[in-house]
Amino acid sequence: MSGRARALALAAMLAPASALAEPAVPPLQVTPRYVPREHPPFHLPGAQPQADSSGYFYVAFLQEKVMAGAGASMVQAEPKVSTVDYHSLAEIAVESDDNKQIIEIGWNIDPGVNAADTAPHLFAFHWIDGVGTCYNGCGWVQVSATHMPGMAVEPGPTPHTFQIEHRADARWWLTYDGDDMGYYPDTEWTGRYTHGDFTQWFGEVAAGSEPMPCTEMGTGMFGSSAGAASYADVYTIGSGSAQLPAELQQGTVTLPTAYAPGQSSATGFSFGGPGVPAVSCVYYGTSPSPDDLPPVGADGTVGTTSEGGGCCEAGGGDAGLAVFGLGVVALALRRRR
Repeated sequence: MSGRARALALAAMLAPASALAEPAVPPLQVTPRYVPREHPPFHLPGAQPQADSSGYFYVAFLQEKVMAGAGASMVQAEPKVSTVDYHSLAEIAVESDDNKQIIEIGWNIDPGVNAADTAPHLFAFHWIDGVGTCYNGCGWVQVSATHMPGMAVEPGPTPHTFQIEHRADARWWLTYDGDDMGYYPDTEWTGRYTHGDFTQWFGEVAAGSEPMPCTEMGTGMFGSSAGAASYADVYTIGSGSAQLPAELQQGTVTLPTAYAPGQSSATGFSFGGPGVPAVSCVYYGTSPSPDDLPPVGADGTVGTTSEGGGCCEAGGGDAGLAVFGLGVVALALRRRR
């Protein structure tokens, strides 16, 4: 061994363990998107589900129960979205008993949110005192170096696990395929929201072409079809992170002639549909023209090319109202197509 090699070996032996450890992989960088988001299917515990009339269409199941969170295995699909509609998605929403505090995780196809991409993407969203914040940001703390809200995911028949859980560290953690992506801290709600009172699992279409939406939900096949999208192994979370099999009940089904559930059990269901296809329906292709989409600012705000900063990192209050105002502007721009 040469003198230089011996010196390097000795230095390695004497170096502190921290110096020899592999450097930590930094977390991924999320991009917040300020795009209008409708409240999940409105439901008060003990009440009958009510259909929405604002251009949002649902196939939902729910469970009323105090819980630390919920999860499920979900099929990620690639439904066609009409150029006059906004998105198609599937998600889990853990909610307070007054419907005002909500955390959502799921996948969506939304060219406005996902920068003209029509592949399915992960998303996260939350509500504070009934005011929506933004997609994939607004208080979100990214931890994972592998998965993040906003990333594209692979469609296909293989199910993937999605989970929301409130833990003893005073954080609402969002997990994808067993990986803790990140969290919303309890400070977003000033410590007032630390458990869910009920959860909804559902498919959703946001349509500008209502009452006859062109956009597909799930795989574009009705829930009764063999190739329909599905939720399986649905569960709630109890104390000590215990996963408890769900006891699902039927929630909102807005337009069963367009989107419908199929086989269901206490812990799973299939859902979806083709919408109301017509000769006039035009869908985003695999590479839609940017000219068909609203501009996106450097801060992630849809509907403006301003270089100014975002508006809702603090959540609630005047910031929340500002987000709502931006959302109205963005929605108006989208409806002009």
